[in-house]
Amino acid sequence: AAGNVEGIPTDLIMYGYDNQIMIVVTQIRKFGTILHARQDVAYDGTTTYSVNTLMGKRDEPLLESCTRRLVE
Repeated sequence: AAGNVEGIPTDLIMYGYDNQIMIVVTQIRKFGTILHARQDVAYDGTTTYSVNTLMGKRDEPLLESCTRRLVE
């Protein structure tokens, strides 16, 4: 899908796998930073979330925050 975010052309691509979904959002028509977000549920029912940078900019709080919101 394609659209505009604050006037900037933006592409969104979703890949579905058996146990995961890969979401690509780009405004530069190529991969930039690749993050892996995960939701885990402990035996007591507590839910935790983790975001790891696989490639690209590290220590980018806005990217990690947006990625976490997607998995929540």
